[in-house]
Amino acid sequence: MPDLVIIDYVDLLRANRTSKERKEEIDDVYVATKGLARELNVPIWSVSQVNRAGANDNIIEGDKAAGSYNKMMITDFAMSISRRRQDKAGGTGRFHIMKNRYGMDGVTYSAVIDTSTGHIQIDTDELDEETLERERPVKLNENFDSIDRDILKKKFFELNNNS
Repeated sequence: MPDLVIIDYVDLLRANRTSKERKEEIDDVYVATKGLARELNVPIWSVSQVNRAGANDNIIEGDKAAGSYNKMMITDFAMSISRRRQDKAGGTGRFHIMKNRYGMDGVTYSAVIDTSTGHIQIDTDELDEETLERERPVKLNENFDSIDRDILKKKFFELNNNS
């Protein structure tokens, strides 16, 4: 028996009964997934998207979940990852515990995120409101050296000369 089941995007699954509203179908799939987790006695982990209103938020709250807000009501634990443009350039981001039936929620942590390797380092000190309101300065990734910059610069000029 596995310790964890990972479903790549529960929102794409279809319910047994069809509905006029896709929102209702998503709710049914989440309820069925939670039932499966209980039946197997194993946690199920999945991802979801943020809606357009939350795409540029510094912190993504539950009301910004795409598709159906009811999935937040069904879920036992929900965490968001927020990475604005400057975060992507600087290799940073924020993890926010939106909901937690088993412990504390409403807390936000900063992180160093390297998408090229999948390495994530979360700072265990909770961010305070003042820090969250300020924009972070853009920092170059420490692994981004002059060779990488030269290769990207060369590729940029090649692409621009071809158009």
